[in-house]
Amino acid sequence: MASAQKMGYTPVYIDTEGLKLDFFSRWGINTDEMLYVYSPWVEEVMLALAQIKSSNEKKYIIAVDSVGGFEREKMMTDALAGDIKADQGRLQKDLKQLAKLLLNICRSQDSIVLSAGHFYGSPAMFAPPEELGGGKAWKLFPDIIISLKKSKITGKDKEVIGNEISAITLKNRFHPPFTQGTIKIDYVSGIDKFAGLVELALEAGIVEKSGSWYSYNGERIQGTEGVKTLLAENETTLIPQLNDWIKSTHYSTVNTQIKEEVGGNEDDSGGSA
Repeated sequence: MASAQKMGYTPVYIDTEGLKLDFFSRWGINTDEMLYVYSPWVEEVMLALAQIKSSNEKKYIIAVDSVGGFEREKMMTDALAGDIKADQGRLQKDLKQLAKLLLNICRSQDSIVLSAGHFYGSPAMFAPPEELGGGKAWKLFPDIIISLKKSKITGKDKEVIGNEISAITLKNRFHPPFTQGTIKIDYVSGIDKFAGLVELALEAGIVEKSGSWYSYNGERIQGTEGVKTLLAENETTLIPQLNDWIKSTHYSTVNTQIKEEVGGNEDDSGGSA
């Protein structure tokens, strides 16, 4: 969202879980130029989105966090009246209407919608598949659905120092689905920008490996962390080499640029590797 804001998009964050506002500043978002909506009631969020739809402003990047946090305000009044079952079933219909409105804003106003949800095990007897909560609309409407699974990264004395995120595209209308990637995040330096580039450089032949030793441009260093440091020191040379290899081999079906992913020019219009 911070990167999109620099490209002219207006961030809209729909929060159902009570996020602390300093979170946005920490990630580089200008909070004076964003819209923050905190409400668990789907009716109030629909009203805010309707106002966005009727405005003259273009290019929003809207984040919904998360679909599983929505409720209908009538649920509360029913509970106060002692009838907790009165409004069951209506929420799914309202979530479908919410998804339709978000899709309309995305298509008609050249905007982007990011939605967080949760996967739940189905009640099937054998090998139950995971289902995306929020009703069928939240599976049918998106262009891309990514499943994220988290595991711990431990250091010395088995202390947890970060998380490793496995990302799998379950649905993709632009490229073949079921592509998998790994994102490593440690609690000190954040996202490891070179985590996937080591493997890519090895595949391109730019970096060579022999046992636990890596070599690049005549320099040799031992261990994965060491080669990441070496690549970071040679970033200005490495990134053009990788971009040239990606284009020449058609490694990606788009004109991929990875400069922005590792901290290049903000005006670079290409995507990430």
